[in-house]
Amino acid sequence: MISNKKIPPDPFTIKTWLKKKSPKFKQLPWQFWAVFSIAVSGGLGFTAISNLFLVPKAPNCSTIFWPTASASLRIYCAQIYAQHGTLESLLQAIELVRSLPQDHALRPEIDRSLEQWSTELLNLAEKDFQDGNMNQAIEIAHKIPVFSKSYQVAEKRIVKWQDIWKIGTDHLSQIDNQLRQSNWEYALRLAVEILNIKNKYWSTVQYNGAIKKVQLAQQQHEQLDLASDASKEGGLENWLKALDEVSEIPPDSYVYKQAQELIQKNKYNVVDLVDSNIIQKNWSKVQSIVNSVGNRQVFQAEINRWHIFLTAIEDTSSDNPDSFQNAIDAMKKIQLGDRLYSEARSFIDRWQLEASDLVFISKSNELASMGTIDDYQNAILQLSLIPLNNPRYHQAQELMNKWQASIETIEDQPILNRAEQTARLGEGNVSVLRLAIAQAQAINSGRALFSEAQHKIAYWQEQIYNIEDQPIVDRANYLANNKDYPSAIATAERIPSGHPLYEQIQAKIRHWHREMNSSYNLDRAYEIASSRTPGNLARAIGLAEDIPAYSDANPQAQSAIELWSSQLLGLARDRADQSSYREAIRIAQMIHHSSNVYTIAQSEIVRWLKEITPQQQPSPPQPSLPPQTQTDSPEQTSTP
Repeated sequence: MISNKKIPPDPFTIKTWLKKKSPKFKQLPWQFWAVFSIAVSGGLGFTAISNLFLVPKAPNCSTIFWPTASASLRIYCAQIYAQHGTLESLLQAIELVRSLPQDHALRPEIDRSLEQWSTELLNLAEKDFQDGNMNQAIEIAHKIPVFSKSYQVAEKRIVKWQDIWKIGTDHLSQIDNQLRQSNWEYALRLAVEILNIKNKYWSTVQYNGAIKKVQLAQQQHEQLDLASDASKEGGLENWLKALDEVSEIPPDSYVYKQAQELIQKNKYNVVDLVDSNIIQKNWSKVQSIVNSVGNRQVFQAEINRWHIFLTAIEDTSSDNPDSFQNAIDAMKKIQLGDRLYSEARSFIDRWQLEASDLVFISKSNELASMGTIDDYQNAILQLSLIPLNNPRYHQAQELMNKWQASIETIEDQPILNRAEQTARLGEGNVSVLRLAIAQAQAINSGRALFSEAQHKIAYWQEQIYNIEDQPIVDRANYLANNKDYPSAIATAERIPSGHPLYEQIQAKIRHWHREMNSSYNLDRAYEIASSRTPGNLARAIGLAEDIPAYSDANPQAQSAIELWSSQLLGLARDRADQSSYREAIRIAQMIHHSSNVYTIAQSEIVRWLKEITPQQQPSPPQPSLPPQTQTDSPEQTSTP
């Protein structure tokens, strides 16, 4: 750009001018003129270079008044705007130059720029289309100038976009139809086909969304199946499980309608179960079910109603009339039309009667607390005002009986106290004890202290029996200690059944009978053994062996068994000395295994067996047979 400053005169002209102006310049040496010329030339060069680098200040396009702006300024600002590459900047650039005349000198440059900017607009529209902004893409494409070559391209592109978009929406519609019919595989195949749509938005965002939709629909259908199975199994736990499975299924789900139907069905089952237990007044079961239901939103209204019943029942568990009134007020919240309305009204009617009964009961308790006969009688009178059909009638009757018992106790306690004092003074004296019994018998049947009096009478009667029967027991024991068992038994049998010592003496009688049998068997064994034959000695050992260990005769029997076993060993040795080894062995085998000579006998048997020749050797010795089977005579033992 050329500067408006004046150009200095040529240096040679200045020199000539100086010579003309002053004759003194002629007298200056030539060296001065050389230096002066160089300085002037350098200054002019610096000024020229500085002016060369001076650029005019760029105009501010945002502040220009366009109706009066020049074409070159419009073109300049349009290029500046277009460089930003945004929709707004490109449209501004086009708007600035589209109104310029067709015969403008810069028309070729203007048309080239318009085509370039239209192409960039179409690219922006394509990007919006690929990003899924279909309407915005069409809107941008429609802004391309009609006179540009890109306009026709844009129109065709719009048709193509709409076709592609329709393919995608048709796929989504088909997927929806298949999901409603639970055709998971076909729906998934349709979702995969979306990948083939030539659009980035459809092949990524819509594809992922379709896959997730299929997976979510399948998952929700599986939830519905699990809930249906649980519901069919029945029971509170399964009903609640079914509700939990489907309660989170959203309204836009393909199985939402079925889920809601299942929710209503299982909700009805739970509500019916709770209401049935309320009608049956099974409150612990109701509380347990309500705890299991928890805070599930689907039961919110029912939970409030159930808590009304539970709270009211808790309030009426006491005998406070105010608590009953609170329960009545709460129960009135159950509205007409509720399936438990009649039950609520029944409770209200009952509790109103109970509240009035409790007034009489409270007054009765207050009077009875004074503790006198008159107070108890007045307390009973208060309770008698409660009608037969009232809820608290039976409680009133129990309290009346209690107060009547208190009256009877006050009246009869002195009688029982006198009888007890008499029995203590006459302890061990039958006549005095009988007097105490007669005094206690004055308390009649049905009175409050009758059972206690009868218990004491029985105790004192036992004392009388013991006093009367103890000498008999002592005499029987004396006779038994002297082995006179028949007399002891006859004496003991004088104690009749029912006396305190009866069972004790009967046990002794049974023992004495066993002692008699043991003594008889031992005497019989001695008698049999007196013949000292091997068979009879074995029989005697058998009888003695049957005598019980607890019998007084058992020690003597054990001594006899030892004696008779020694005698059998002697007889066996005698036979062996006579070389009758077989007979010796037979006799030795009769020796009792508990005797001290049993081991000696076994050793002798082994020795005698060696004495027998191989041809005569009998079978090895067997365990000794029961002595009673080895007899020398048919004589049998008899028992008295």
